[in-house]
Amino acid sequence: MARRRVDQRVPGLDSRDALWAAIRTRETFTIPAIREVTRLGYDTVREYILGLEAAGYVARAGGGGSVGQAVLYLALRLPHEAPRVRSDGTPVTQGQGREQLWRTIPILKEFSPRELALASSIEEHTVSEAEAKHYCLYLHRAGYLARITTGRYRHLPSRRSGPLPPQIQRIRQVWDPNLGAVVWPPDGAR
Repeated sequence: MARRRVDQRVPGLDSRDALWAAIRTRETFTIPAIREVTRLGYDTVREYILGLEAAGYVARAGGGGSVGQAVLYLALRLPHEAPRVRSDGTPVTQGQGREQLWRTIPILKEFSPRELALASSIEEHTVSEAEAKHYCLYLHRAGYLARITTGRYRHLPSRRSGPLPPQIQRIRQVWDPNLGAVVWPPDGAR
């Protein structure tokens, strides 16, 4: 079964954020308790909690000793934002470059993709000039950036919709998670 595009999912929190919101409200919890609150599937909840455990955000506190008894987990670290971890505890880095680019754009105000890539790169994740160029092209198409000259862009503060970076989907449209809408192409026109 194919994955559903983010613009076709149920509105509201994504599953990671919903899970993390449910975990943050409890000192201890079980997988069934989190499932009941979030209404997410067992495997989804289990994988995320195993990833949190492997990364040191939660720890087993008891239970699970007999068949049918749920494992009790204890929350150890509770950052505000949901940790992006795989089931083995390693961090998810997909999308990190776009987040860095989106945060850097209003700081630079005017830039070339090369300047943006250099300013957005950090030791843990380097942003390539090609990635910055591709992102600028689509942000320009969606109206977030103005093209000053060939290869130079200007940030349009009035179009800044929020902290989450607009996403370029595989079907070549721009989805803004802050607005919960496709912003380019308008009305699905290609």
